[in-house]
Amino acid sequence: MRNIEEAINQIEKLNSAIIAAERFTNKKVYLKVLSVEYASKDVADYLIKRCKEERIYLILGREYETK
Repeated sequence: MRNIEEAINQIEKLNSAIIAAERFTNKKVYLKVLSVEYASKDVADYLIKRCKEERIYLILGREYETK
């Protein structure tokens, strides 16, 4: 992910998909997973914080420094 706005968008898409899945199956989702291959350091820090708040399991690949 290149920026925090993109991260926010992906989390919102995940939450929308979870709501749709719960309505479709009439079952509760017990594990939310967000996997990110590449993220800058500031985006990774934001994702870690936000995923802890929303109880999302975050799989984070590589972090890179921006100049």
